[in-house]
Amino acid sequence: MLDLGYGNGRLLARAQERGCAGTGITISSSQVDACRAEGLDVQLCAFGEATGRFEAGTFDVVVLNGPTEHFVTELAAAAGRDHKLCSELFEIIEHLPGSVSAVTPGT
Repeated sequence: MLDLGYGNGRLLARAQERGCAGTGITISSSQVDACRAEGLDVQLCAFGEATGRFEAGTFDVVVLNGPTEHFVTELAAAAGRDHKLCSELFEIIEHLPGSVSAVTPGT
C-alpha cells in the first residue's frame, strides 16, 4: 500500500498491525520524523516525485485519505482552477507504477 499524504500515520500503523506492507509519502519533515520514530516506512517527497521512486508492481493499492483538501484552496476554486488541480492530482496517481485509474478526468 502506498499512502499519499499519510498525516499522523494512523492508517499505515493499522495496516502494518494487520500484516499489510505500507509506505507513506509526505512533504512534511515533522510527519516523517514522527512516523519513523514509530517504525513506519515513510519518505519525504512530493506526490509528483513519487512516480519515479518506485518500481512497477510495488503497490497493490494507492490510498489518498485526506490530503486532497490541500490541493484546492478557496481561491483556486473561486478562480475556476479546482477541476484542473484535481485532474493533475489524478494524473499523478494514474502514473504511479502498477496503478490503474478508476477515475476519468473530466467526469
